[in-house]
Amino acid sequence: MRVRPALLASTVVLSASLLAGCGVSDAAFEPGVAAQVGDRSVSLASVDDAVGATCTALQANPQSLATGYSGAQLRQIVLAQLVLRQLGDELARENGLDADRLYSQAETTARNNLTAVPDDVADAALPVFAGGAYINLVIDQVVTATLGTSANQQVRQAAGQQVLANVEKQVGVETNPLFAPLDFTVQSGSGPRADLSVAVSPIAEAADAASPAADQVQALPANQRCTAPTS
Repeated sequence: MRVRPALLASTVVLSASLLAGCGVSDAAFEPGVAAQVGDRSVSLASVDDAVGATCTALQANPQSLATGYSGAQLRQIVLAQLVLRQLGDELARENGLDADRLYSQAETTARNNLTAVPDDVADAALPVFAGGAYINLVIDQVVTATLGTSANQQVRQAAGQQVLANVEKQVGVETNPLFAPLDFTVQSGSGPRADLSVAVSPIAEAADAASPAADQVQALPANQRCTAPTS
């Protein structure tokens, strides 16, 4: 199975801004809501359902895990991908694009990369591995409609980042304080953790950071991290 790191942490969509934000949201959240994307929501249940399967899929190709993820990091990645699906839907709608066709294309590519895990695991992980690819397809069509096909990659990428920033600003993304705020318009940085999730030990506090060191991730209990399986 090929699960490229780009599926989770690169391209116009995710770059280093995955955990970035400008402050803990003060929005009031209904129980069970992980993020509010305009008038649509991402449920906590959908995040929880996808986390375990995403880790299993990554573990099927240990190279994709690098030093591994803490549980908090992986949950944040999963939430980001689910939010990107909804932003992609909005962007497609605004530009008269066939969202179902584009998502199906992204889903097919993602599923082809998840052949080393059981079908039920692939089904649960699919929204995570398809989310970023889907919005990239949408953005690519929007950029092409504006710039044509002759613009170089650097120009297209800058234009794509602006398209994503615009739709995020227009729609509005608010995250439950259990998560760090999501902001796809910045390139680096990390959002503060909320008071609801204060770390309870020095190890947990370190691993709760946006980019904990490898030894800090490894020091977490097995059920609080996603790391390459030991041989």
